[in-house]
Amino acid sequence: MFLKSILFTAITLTAFLTSAQKPESVLFSTGDSKVTVGDFQYIYEKNNKNDDNYYTAESVKEYLRLYVNFKLKVKEARNQGIDTTEKFLTEFKTYRDQLTKPYMTDQETTDRLVLEAYDRMKEELKASHILIRLAEDASASEIDTAYAKIKKIYRKAKKGNDFASLAESYSEDPSVKNNKGELGYFTVFHLIYPFENQAYNTKAGKVSKPFRTEFGYHILKLSDRRPYQGDISVSQLFIPFEKDATEEQKNRTKQTITELYQKISDGESFEKMVGLYSQDNRTKGSNGKLPEFNSFSFNIAPKVKEVAFTLQNDGDISEPFESQAGWHILKRNSLKPLKSFEEMEKIIRTKVRKDARGQLSFEKLLSNIKKQYRFKEMEGSKNIFYSQVDSSLLSGNWQIANPSIFNQNMFLIGKKYYSQLDFAKYLEEKQKNQRYKTIPFAIDKFYNSFVNNSLIMYSDEHLEENYPEFRNLVNEYREGMMLFEITDQKVWSKAMKDTLGQLEFYNSHIDKYMWKKRVEAETYICRDENIAKQVVAMIEKDGKTADEIATELNMVNPLNISYSHGKYEEGENDLLTAYFGKKGVFKFFDDESESWRVANMKTYYEASPKKIKEIRGIVIADYQQYLESNWIEELKKKYPVAINEKILAELINNHTR
Repeated sequence: MFLKSILFTAITLTAFLTSAQKPESVLFSTGDSKVTVGDFQYIYEKNNKNDDNYYTAESVKEYLRLYVNFKLKVKEARNQGIDTTEKFLTEFKTYRDQLTKPYMTDQETTDRLVLEAYDRMKEELKASHILIRLAEDASASEIDTAYAKIKKIYRKAKKGNDFASLAESYSEDPSVKNNKGELGYFTVFHLIYPFENQAYNTKAGKVSKPFRTEFGYHILKLSDRRPYQGDISVSQLFIPFEKDATEEQKNRTKQTITELYQKISDGESFEKMVGLYSQDNRTKGSNGKLPEFNSFSFNIAPKVKEVAFTLQNDGDISEPFESQAGWHILKRNSLKPLKSFEEMEKIIRTKVRKDARGQLSFEKLLSNIKKQYRFKEMEGSKNIFYSQVDSSLLSGNWQIANPSIFNQNMFLIGKKYYSQLDFAKYLEEKQKNQRYKTIPFAIDKFYNSFVNNSLIMYSDEHLEENYPEFRNLVNEYREGMMLFEITDQKVWSKAMKDTLGQLEFYNSHIDKYMWKKRVEAETYICRDENIAKQVVAMIEKDGKTADEIATELNMVNPLNISYSHGKYEEGENDLLTAYFGKKGVFKFFDDESESWRVANMKTYYEASPKKIKEIRGIVIADYQQYLESNWIEELKKKYPVAINEKILAELINNHTR
């Protein structure tokens, strides 16, 4: 029985807490505008979550007071049409566009691509490739011809024909003359994503099947996979070849570098030899240190990279080696491994968005939007469109001659139909920057773009309906901008510009702006007691000024004295408190700074009003506060505030329990 009683009490209490007050319950109203508990809770919890007084009665009531004032100002701004001005709408659109970004991407796909990219960073690949070029808008016969070519080459490569020879004979990549198809080592983001994908999915020593990219058809042979080599820092001693050097001159350069290497081997400092003999003016001043690089850096000679990564330990020095430019000796300074995912994530995420792989995330987003809003194409409407467009589209000059012929719907998103005429207008606008070979291909490209644009725009327009957190955030920005603009008009700028109002406010509140009793005084910090005595004598006996005293005493030692002078209110300067009200020169030891001091208490001033020019900033701030307070009272009369005390009490009590 007792157990049943406990259970009944717990269930009853839970029911009370969850049902006594609903988010849509009205907490307060300003005129004819109502604010719900949910609206208040959202903003209160967002701004007070980590406060020690979270949901105490004092905290809630004080925040409610501020929130009511905020809503009054926003209501006034809305009634004045501030949120309908061109300036406001333009600025608000900029803010909203920034807020939509997380909602206009497929986060799951992006996260997967970011992790994939980091995982690929752990490896360096070496590959060669063969390309048969093919335009994006190639005809069916051109595609067949290109594919037949690459297929033939692929079969030869699979049979074991030398890949470099095949590249020289068949590849249509212009660089093949110099590299025989060899691409060297690369990793993620170095090549276009489809090529990178194929490379990372090919085993070392194997040839890929033909695949197509924006450039045409490829095959690739992966010759090596190795762990990421790291970011290395080396210093170099460099002796260049003379211009148009003969073999004899090159041999002399080799002899010089060999002798320097021997000196280093015998114990001479590498840095000393760099300073005396290196002829690389870019690095000589920094002990030969080169910029940090990795296997893929373009600004470092291939031979330098090759040798650098053979050095096993920090401090290791290479034997002399020759490059196209001359002879080198390297010293390894440090080798950094791949940074952690946490350190790299932000950089990788940015690259993924800009890279072609970002298109995968975009395509997934489009797919999700199609499902969400039940996208449906009208069968046959696009085929009819082909017959209504002539070849002027291919030169970017097509125009809608007869709008009435574009009278069918092409697709449906949510509850909105998009017609052939909508597409025709889009085509007319976008054609100028594109050139294609065939009308069907051009229309297909533009149509896909039109569909994608329409999906994104429709989703964007309905974000507030589908994502409450987005709606709240957008509303915060909108109301925040309205608040700023109306407050600037009614308080901030008004107080700044209204010099007459400032003066009237100053005069009517003159008691707030009074100087206490003040003294004009000079204070000296002295090196020792003897210097302090000299300062006293020079003031009392010689009548010298502070500048004269400092000039004379600091000629012997510039640290003998330092001084300051000014007017000080009673209690403002602790060092002068003991002497305030007295006139004359006083020598004393300050325990806190452990230094000898001299105070010259010269002239006293009775309490008097501060001049407005001395405190204009303070007066303006007070005047702004005054204007705002009066404005709030006016708004409360214009839009009467009614707080539902019962709902407020329930809100506090529910969270207190």
